[in-house]
Amino acid sequence: MKKEEVLIVTEHDFSTSLTVYELSEACHISVALTQELVDYGIICPERERDQESHFDLQQLSRLKTALRLQQDLEINWVGVVVVLDLLDEMDVLRERAKLFEKHFFVK
Repeated sequence: MKKEEVLIVTEHDFSTSLTVYELSEACHISVALTQELVDYGIICPERERDQESHFDLQQLSRLKTALRLQQDLEINWVGVVVVLDLLDEMDVLRERAKLFEKHFFVK
């Protein structure tokens, strides 16, 4: 049986952030691994506050995707970086396609 996790955000604003410890705990990984993934560029802290890294909820989602890629598909971390970059590029292209359709195929 597949283990499912649910993250409930009652009030989502862009000031919501997680420390490296909270991010690690949410993903059930060590702080050392989280720091390693920061070093690879897989996740990036949004800001430093009180000499501690803080991550937004988008980085939590990105980290969970990276972990699934590594665990389920056994992709190494360098490969995960490439896949995440390609997924980001696909999102940009989708947004451009939507804008294109909106401006040129208006009904």
